[in-house]
Amino acid sequence: MSHYRERAPHWRRGMLAVVALAIGAPAWAVDYDALSRGLQQLQRVLEQNDRDNELREAQERADEARRQADQQRRAQQDAAARQRERQQELAGLTPPAEWAGQLVFHRRQLERGNRAASGPRPTFDITSNGTVGVAQDGRRLGYVNLSNQLVIRDLPGGRERVLREGLNKDVGWSVSFVGERSILLNGGFSRNGYIELMDGDGQRLQLWQGGDFQAYPTEGRLQVQQASYYPDKYCKGVWLYDERGQMVQQLVLSSKVDTCWPRAGADGSLEVVTVEGNTLTYYVNGERRQSFRGDTRRGDSTTPLVYGYIGTLPYLVSYLNGDENTREPFQVWDLAQGKPLCQIARRGLAWLLADKQGHAYITSPPQRVSLPDCQTTAIAATGKLTLDGDLGWIHQPETGVISVLALSSNQEKFRLQSRFREDGLYVQRLPDQPRYLAVGPWSWNAKGGQNVQIFDLDNGTLARELPGGLNWNSSFSTRAEIVDGNWHTQGWPIVLGARAEPAADPQQFLAGMKKDKYESTADYRARVAKLTLPYQMDIQVKDYDADGGYFVGEWRDVPIGVPVPPAQARQLDGQTTLSLKGQLAVLDENFLMLRDASVMLPDGGTLPLANKAAAPAAAAAPKPTLALAKPPLAAKGKPVAASCNGTLDYLAPQLRAYTSPELAEVRRTILGSNMGQMLAEARQQGATADTVQQLVEQAEQAASEAATTAEQSDGGGNSIQRADNGTLPLQWPCEGIHASAVCVYVMHKWEALTYRELGKALARCN
Repeated sequence: MSHYRERAPHWRRGMLAVVALAIGAPAWAVDYDALSRGLQQLQRVLEQNDRDNELREAQERADEARRQADQQRRAQQDAAARQRERQQELAGLTPPAEWAGQLVFHRRQLERGNRAASGPRPTFDITSNGTVGVAQDGRRLGYVNLSNQLVIRDLPGGRERVLREGLNKDVGWSVSFVGERSILLNGGFSRNGYIELMDGDGQRLQLWQGGDFQAYPTEGRLQVQQASYYPDKYCKGVWLYDERGQMVQQLVLSSKVDTCWPRAGADGSLEVVTVEGNTLTYYVNGERRQSFRGDTRRGDSTTPLVYGYIGTLPYLVSYLNGDENTREPFQVWDLAQGKPLCQIARRGLAWLLADKQGHAYITSPPQRVSLPDCQTTAIAATGKLTLDGDLGWIHQPETGVISVLALSSNQEKFRLQSRFREDGLYVQRLPDQPRYLAVGPWSWNAKGGQNVQIFDLDNGTLARELPGGLNWNSSFSTRAEIVDGNWHTQGWPIVLGARAEPAADPQQFLAGMKKDKYESTADYRARVAKLTLPYQMDIQVKDYDADGGYFVGEWRDVPIGVPVPPAQARQLDGQTTLSLKGQLAVLDENFLMLRDASVMLPDGGTLPLANKAAAPAAAAAPKPTLALAKPPLAAKGKPVAASCNGTLDYLAPQLRAYTSPELAEVRRTILGSNMGQMLAEARQQGATADTVQQLVEQAEQAASEAATTAEQSDGGGNSIQRADNGTLPLQWPCEGIHASAVCVYVMHKWEALTYRELGKALARCN
């Protein structure tokens, strides 16, 4: 761009003369007149160059301003076009006014959801500063929003409460639930760590501050550790609290040790093994039980030495946690005796675990281990073993096959085929529904299009597929990823067994709504009256209409009403989403209704919704009678006629008092018109009965064209018929393609009526 070109400043032009004198010829040979003329000529060239540059820059600025103006104008035009399209779409999809406040919607909304390739809509979709936590019962979730507030949301429904404000925006917060009632707000991994335990109303129960505190829910309790792993490595103590913040057990160390390995029992006991150099010390409920020499192998940053408990057995295991090529053995320790027990071969990324019955296993290749004699028995040659209760499952990454084992006999119970081939697969029995086995990626690794497969362990069949991945909670499948520095988390409810059947496919139902060309109207109504389909829908709540007794909401971006009387609506106060279920029923070829509907309450119960009678539009709307143009009758039964000199206010009963400014102004003008003046002006212009009749026909033609536009964007609302028979709402807005076309239709019908009255007066009045 030329306006970026460097221009010589004024001071530089003066320097030209000085430079010329300094490096020119000897003083006795200088032609000062020639030098002066040359400098003057050079000065003019520089000034002209400056003017040219300024002109070019001005032209470029003007061109750039025009381009920006054009871009802005095109953007505004595009936005206006999108707005018009949106208004036209809404006009076609919005139910007729007589169905306001009812669960009535257009078939295209159902088709839109049926065609959607994105799968079921998530129950929650949250962008947060940190991870989202869901209570184990699936009734609440918590997160820190982008306004740095701790928010607790009730599920279903979406009612939210803010329990903390002004949280540090530079901390990546996590929220979890302890037991049934308490909430853990965790920012403990920052330099100025902050961990708070509070009750469900936000009342503080415990607070830990400092970067070396960590807290984890475990077995309905909270385990807290004061330790550091980098750059300094130490442990100062371990505490166990109940969900109300009361301390159950503790181990406070008199001096720092290298690491602590705690284990909290379901009975409230706290076991801790501390490591200081090569010395292991075993504590139970704060009491020292054993101290002995531990594993002397030296790990490094890529292959650290790790200790772990073997289930609930009185044994400890240590190993070098390397990669798939690791061949260092497991070292098993007897905690009660304070001595090494044995070494067991380890191959690759394998772990030594125990089930709840106290049987020990190696995960890969799958083996059963007899303790304390350390004998192993192979279960399978390949695969990775996972344990849960009385069952185990072996996943073969190469084929995706999952073998379900009865651990009591190590016999295969079912062989399931999953779609996952990679090692990063998680297999998890649903804790509150142990009949089902969930298979899929972890939530943080779940990519778009990946699903969780849920198998029925009673018969080995695939029961459900849901988007997302697995997490610590069994009530939802979730997908969590970092987008622009914030966590974006979506969740889909896991509902199985008798609680809900797979969603019904509405395709056949939609096909049944269509009227056959050989089918009479009566036959069509009789047939579709029998159509029904169980259906569930989530309504986004916008407001409540107390006069109409319904929630004002949206479903798939179109307005809809949810009929709930005010007294019952108070139970739903604050909910942003209403989860409904009922039976689909057909009203006409375009509109459906959710009958016998109920809404899910925050406490898990259901509230039946009021059923308002909604007759099919084809039956409810009488045939057009053009009552608009039907003159009122006088007391003696004769039509009212205009006075030859009076106003047209006698037409008031025929011109409905719409509230929109456009229609109200036209009505006021017609009713205030004086017939005497109209006659005088018409005769002055040479008007005849034929002339006035042509005006009537022109107005009717314009009304017909407006009616065509309105009907093309109606979507089954029969607005023109309702304008003709006097049932169009008086609050009808004249905005949007459809609504404004209806208003234009009404105006031209009024215009035709006015000319008819003029024609009658022209023939009657001298």
